[in-house]
Amino acid sequence: MVGAPVIDWNAFYEEHFNLVWRFLVRFGAPQADLEDLAQEVFAIAHRQLPGFRWEASPRTWLFTICRRVAARARRREQVKRAALALIGRSKPDPETRSDDAVLARRDVSRLLAGLPEAQRVTLLLHEVDGMSVPEIAESFGCPEATVWSRIRLAWNSLGKGLGDDQ
Repeated sequence: MVGAPVIDWNAFYEEHFNLVWRFLVRFGAPQADLEDLAQEVFAIAHRQLPGFRWEASPRTWLFTICRRVAARARRREQVKRAALALIGRSKPDPETRSDDAVLARRDVSRLLAGLPEAQRVTLLLHEVDGMSVPEIAESFGCPEATVWSRIRLAWNSLGKGLGDDQ
């Protein structure tokens, strides 16, 4: 865009990091994932920067990105909890005994069963069993990029199946 300011990305990052962190906390992003989610927000912002219209405040722009990133993270966390309870890796807490939680576990079970085997196994190895991407790649004899792709595709399918429109 003509007239768009040239920004120093490092200065922009430093200036807005604490704000992004606070937004993510306020939107209920999982505590354990805050560092990664903040990096994800800035990666998205960096990709979208050429199309950013400077009529809006960078703060409101980052607010919108944080809202979406946090919503996806909360949904992934719900799916992960449901998947863990489903396969018996965690005890359901009182909250997961509700009718909604039972339905969520059924949905997750149905959606997991509908994934291509490579995506399902890769997702469960990574998210449930805690295997690292390099370990999974070595196990399958494939590149790490393939593992990341399978994980992303599996999460996208699960999110769509659960009505995640983000």
